[in-house]
Amino acid sequence: MHKLASDVTTLMEVNLTETSSNPSTFEPFPAPAFAPSLLLFTSIYTRVQYAYN
Repeated sequence: MHKLASDVTTLMEVNLTETSSNPSTFEPFPAPAFAPSLLLFTSIYTRVQYAYN
């Protein structure tokens, strides 16, 4: 389970890095508006991970 969590986190970090360096590829979701929901998802996901371990 922890492997999956770290993979998802890495995926998000890569996605955010690509977004900040090349905003045009991420037009539908502006970074400032999308970041809070991403953080929210991450915190919920982390809690779920701990709950099931």
